[in-house]
Amino acid sequence: MTGILFYLKIYSNTFTMFSNDEDRLSCLENLETASKKYFSKIHCYCLLPNSCHILIETRNNYLHRFVSAVTKKVQSGNKKAVKKETVCQSIIIEKNILSAEISFYIHALPYLTGIASYSAKYPWSSLFCYCSRTKNPPWLETGCILSQTSTRYLTAYKDYRFKFNSFLIDPSNFLMDNLIAAIEDTKIIGSKKFKHIITQTAPDKLPFKNIKTISAEKITEIVEEKLKYNKQGKRLAKIYLTYLYSAMTNRKAGEFFGNISSSRITHIVKQTRIKMKKDENFKSLINKLKNILKNNKNG
Repeated sequence: MTGILFYLKIYSNTFTMFSNDEDRLSCLENLETASKKYFSKIHCYCLLPNSCHILIETRNNYLHRFVSAVTKKVQSGNKKAVKKETVCQSIIIEKNILSAEISFYIHALPYLTGIASYSAKYPWSSLFCYCSRTKNPPWLETGCILSQTSTRYLTAYKDYRFKFNSFLIDPSNFLMDNLIAAIEDTKIIGSKKFKHIITQTAPDKLPFKNIKTISAEKITEIVEEKLKYNKQGKRLAKIYLTYLYSAMTNRKAGEFFGNISSSRITHIVKQTRIKMKKDENFKSLINKLKNILKNNKNG
């Protein structure tokens, strides 16, 4: 379905995601790489010390992989984070409904959280690209939101600045109560027709409310405990669940599971899915393990 944006809040309750500028630059590099790899448009972003906020347009089946790609260096670069988890909350947004207001909210976060005295001076958000006629990073798409805040190209940046400053002065004029409620409850933002299409026509296409990237070590530990006497199924489960829930690339996963190739990882994932279709008992075991991982709070 076209016309869908996702507001993503990626954060951790167990470690500091961005402890220095190097971590933040690494995250921006990941945004660029992931946006190209998964054919995504990033409309705005803001990096806070313990969270990353992104407004993105992408295909729903790419969303989980996009988040994993963005968080992989955050986890690998932080030794304390290796055995922890990163969580992502997501909201579905109709493209032309409140997306400008959500960009105001994202850009205002440094000010709202007390990190910066004025958001325009905060270097780790896309606000500068919206407030001045500067060359944007190739992976950042500002045209969609600027077209909602101004009808004239020549005054688009000035109009955005004016409306953003108005937002800071009195957020209530921008339906902030409804917006914050949606952000906290991970609801759908859009027209009645849009909400009906999303919830009724294709409920199985809804994105996850909370995405958890869990370390391969933790996944292996849980599978070893639950599938002690099923040697073949145990290996398939370890690799398949690492593919689904960890922040590892296939190459890194291959190194972790005995220096096998990334193509071999892909083959094993396909093999596991085929086995799940043919073997109901094995499918039931995998689903139980999925539920354990989803409910696991300690990473």
